[in-house]
Amino acid sequence: VTLTPLPDEAYALPFGDFLKKLDGRKEDALKLLAANAVKGAGDFVEMEKARIAYSYATPILMYPVGHALMAQDPGYVPDEGYYEALRGYFVCDERYVSLDEYRNFIIEAAHVLDEQNRDVKGLSAKTVAQMRFLADSFDSPQVVAALLHYLTASYVDTFGIDNIDEMLSIYRTYVKDPDLLEDFAVKYDKWDRSKPGKPSPDFNAVDIDGRQWNLSDLKGKYVYIDMWATWCNPCRREL
Repeated sequence: VTLTPLPDEAYALPFGDFLKKLDGRKEDALKLLAANAVKGAGDFVEMEKARIAYSYATPILMYPVGHALMAQDPGYVPDEGYYEALRGYFVCDERYVSLDEYRNFIIEAAHVLDEQNRDVKGLSAKTVAQMRFLADSFDSPQVVAALLHYLTASYVDTFGIDNIDEMLSIYRTYVKDPDLLEDFAVKYDKWDRSKPGKPSPDFNAVDIDGRQWNLSDLKGKYVYIDMWATWCNPCRREL
């Protein structure tokens, strides 16, 4: 089912009216799904219902910023009805952890619903707070592990492994699945090439006689690499 987003102007509406319009779009999508549903499709219909629901839940997360902009109300603060709407979707469900729409919503909602850490500064600190809130909020080890993996692996894949000791401690406490751990190790190792014992990336160089070498040509031999630069006077004298 192709989903139709609300126009930007809808964010200028009071939250109750905005939510009604959003629910209307969701119901229209669900009706189209029902009209086109194929019998014997297994879990497809149920998963598609969840995809639709969480696709239309995501704009709720965006409402405070969108409303402040579109209604020209920079001091806007959402009321309890806004948080109650988010809590309606913030549910622990093992069936949906494979859906990007579910994971993305739940992870960001964890930040918005975590009143104590809602204003935390810095992406690393925010990620740690989200991990703690998710672990405390959900009672399914499978859901917690999947969400923490998705959150932590995405962070490491994009930003690297500097200063993530607290993140790793939480991750290793809750994530035990071998497949998830293997996926995380691949992303972690991408940033860990300088660790002693790691294979060096291959590279080309020209020796004193003008012969070009690849590092891989010297595999099995001891290699001494002398680093120097043209702006370094001792290096230039050595050259």
